[in-house]
Amino acid sequence: MSGAGGPVVVQYESVFAAILPTVRAVGLRAVAEAWWPLRAVAAFLVVLALGGVLVWRYGPLLHRSIDASRDRPLSSLGYGLAAHAVLAFGAVYLADKFGRWALFGGVGALVGPLVGVLVALGAAAVGFTVVGASIVELRGDRHLGVGLVLGSALAGAIVAVATLASAFVWFVVVSMGIGGAVRRWLHASATSEY
Repeated sequence: MSGAGGPVVVQYESVFAAILPTVRAVGLRAVAEAWWPLRAVAAFLVVLALGGVLVWRYGPLLHRSIDASRDRPLSSLGYGLAAHAVLAFGAVYLADKFGRWALFGGVGALVGPLVGVLVALGAAAVGFTVVGASIVELRGDRHLGVGLVLGSALAGAIVAVATLASAFVWFVVVSMGIGGAVRRWLHASATSEY
C-alpha cells in the first residue's frame, strides 16, 4: 500500500509496545473487580456459546465424558486438576515462546496468553456442560441441552462471587467435568474403554 509520499510503513512494534503494558496491567484484576452481574452474565454466555458448539459438534463424546466422570468422581477430580496444571504450563510456555519470537514482535506477547485463555475457556465449557448434564442425569433425563443451560448457570453463579473460594470452586467443578475424559484418554491404550 502506498500513500501520497510513497509507501506507508506501519510500525506494529510501536503500537503493541504502547498497548502491551496496559493489557498486562489490566489482567485478571479487571475481571475480579468488574461488576458482579456483568461477570455472571459473561460467564453464562461464554459457557453457553462454547458448550453449545461442543454439544452440537461432539454430543456423543460429551455423553462418554459424563459416563467417565460419574464412574469414578474422585479419580476424575484428580485427573482434571492434573489437566489444569498441564494447560497452565502450556499457556505459560506459549506466552514465553511467542513473546521471544522476533517474527511476531510485540504481538507475540499477546498470542500465547490469548491461546491459553481460549483453551481454558474451552475446558471450562466442557467441564460445566458435563457437570450440568450429570446433574440432569441424576433426575433420569439424558438431555445435553438442559445440562448445558444448568452448567452455564452454575458458571455464572460461581463467577458472580469474586473470591478465592469461588476460583477454587470453579477449578473443582471444571476438573470434575474434564477429568473423566482425561482419565479415559490417558488409559485408552491399556483398555478398549474409550
